[in-house]
Amino acid sequence: MVRILECLVIVLILSSCGKDEPTGMTNPIDMEPGIKLLLLKEVRVNDLLSDSYIYNPDSTVLQSTNYSASTGDARFIFDYTYTNNIIECAVTSATTGELNSSRKYTNVNQTEGLEEFFDGNGELAGFNTYTFDNNSCGYSDLLAVDALGNILPSNRIEYIDENCSAIHYSQYDADPEYVRWEYTRNDKFDANNSTILPFFRIDKQQSLTKLVRKSQAGTISTNLSYDAEIDYNEHGFPLMETRIYGDGDVLVLTYEYY
Repeated sequence: MVRILECLVIVLILSSCGKDEPTGMTNPIDMEPGIKLLLLKEVRVNDLLSDSYIYNPDSTVLQSTNYSASTGDARFIFDYTYTNNIIECAVTSATTGELNSSRKYTNVNQTEGLEEFFDGNGELAGFNTYTFDNNSCGYSDLLAVDALGNILPSNRIEYIDENCSAIHYSQYDADPEYVRWEYTRNDKFDANNSTILPFFRIDKQQSLTKLVRKSQAGTISTNLSYDAEIDYNEHGFPLMETRIYGDGDVLVLTYEYY
């Protein structure tokens, strides 16, 4: 069963492409003295490779690969370039080498960011506008628009504690009610800290221990809601995570770092 592995802040699917282990890494996040930021190398889900990562010398993501959840075969390769306040991402098929799509991230000003989506022919397929409120948890509002100018589901996030636990409201086109995602985070690190693009302005992301999806009436989606049991290393980063879903399904994720 395909699962949503992460939903709160958009954490892109990034990866390694088999190059030698990078050296000379620097820390892309201002961490507290004595805190070590680990660079995520790969993620496995139920023993199958899911995502892998390589980095630039400044620890920003250079290239990534996403793998099939059923076979572990490479599906898509993401290549990133950074120019001033703009990040561009080319997405190619791992099997054909053809351009599948691309994305462009622009920090418009102190409170607004623009994410544009393009198809394989370079035509604009839609865009997202993010609102940032100078908090360390990321964006607070997201407005999505398709290529025809139609407004897509609106999203807003309320952060409720210092660990960036949050309630994420997503309102769909024909439904006046919000779907509600509840995120519970602890004071440990999330494995994906190093994979978050600087565009998203997250100082550091905390470990997600519980996710609940509810309708406005309070009905829980058991196939998407889970509790996580997590084993951490000495730096406070997860090594193994067991996600127990409300419908009884279980996913085991393992993380490897550089």
